[in-house]
Amino acid sequence: MTMLARLTPPGRSAIAVLTLRGPNAWSILLSAFRRRSGKPLLEAASPDMMLVGWLGEGKASDEVVLRVVTPEEIEIHGHGGPEAVALLEETLVQRGATLVAWQQLEAAEPSWRTEALEVLSQCATVRTAGIALDQLQGAFHRAVAEIAELKQGGNTAEATKRIRRLHDLATVGEHLVHPWKVVLAGPPNVGKSSLINALTGFQRSVVSPIAGTTRDVVTSQVALDGWPIVLADTAGLRTSHDPLEREGVDRSQRMLADADLCVWVVDLSSETALIEPFGKPMIVAANKCDLPSRRTAQEGWIPLSARTGEGLDHLVAAIVRQLIPSPPSAGEAVSLRRDWVDVLSRL
Repeated sequence: MTMLARLTPPGRSAIAVLTLRGPNAWSILLSAFRRRSGKPLLEAASPDMMLVGWLGEGKASDEVVLRVVTPEEIEIHGHGGPEAVALLEETLVQRGATLVAWQQLEAAEPSWRTEALEVLSQCATVRTAGIALDQLQGAFHRAVAEIAELKQGGNTAEATKRIRRLHDLATVGEHLVHPWKVVLAGPPNVGKSSLINALTGFQRSVVSPIAGTTRDVVTSQVALDGWPIVLADTAGLRTSHDPLEREGVDRSQRMLADADLCVWVVDLSSETALIEPFGKPMIVAANKCDLPSRRTAQEGWIPLSARTGEGLDHLVAAIVRQLIPSPPSAGEAVSLRRDWVDVLSRL
């Protein structure tokens, strides 16, 4: 049997990845795929072939990229829309493939590939899916084997360097599916709600000139430079006799305690810019730079305007740089689970 399964989550990714596995994988594609160059497909597939073209016939086709892992395992990268994916699946099923859920591939997979498949199936961005796909194709598995060979050969310095890099990237692997938590905090009425609306691109939080409008933590999941991040708009931190506002401040404090990064928002149009230490990595966003300034942004602050959008790109870059200071390159090994990192201690 030749099985067809979708590896990326339905309706969430711009790109969909399908896998065609079985003895007839290549012959099925021979009858369904047309190369962009117009050249015919070879009768036999070679590992690591990459082909660009159309899958299907006439208008009932879509542009895809094929990657041949082996002649019996071929990845199909296409558009992620539900209709586009359904078209590809229908085309291949009509030619003899059996559509299955990715979980049904597990029986024939080593455990590390099954684990990589599970992570890939939950990735919500092209960037994170690409990292998971690299591990599915053996990047981490090969890295562990290479480190073992280096140690056996006496090259402990290079082995140690590679192990350190894998440890550095462990946080990236943990957050491919579980987003980083970034909390926008600061005094009331500095523009936290306006800033989260600007970053998400829609009216997520209520905006008002009345201090204390935000009484609860409002969260929104976004992708910044392809990385999944949950932004949290918190109640203004101040002493209040209003029990409802006090509860909002308490929730804000708890959210800060669990955050990966705090973006402390100050108002350049105000003389007050108190910054509270939380023992967390922090970026200072100096908001309202479009208004007459009553103070000068200090070194390291990021001047911006949530109202006009000025400086938002610098804030996004700073957030990404703080969370992922050294992102993995294409094809680089990344541990997807904590027990993958534990393997390194046994080398």
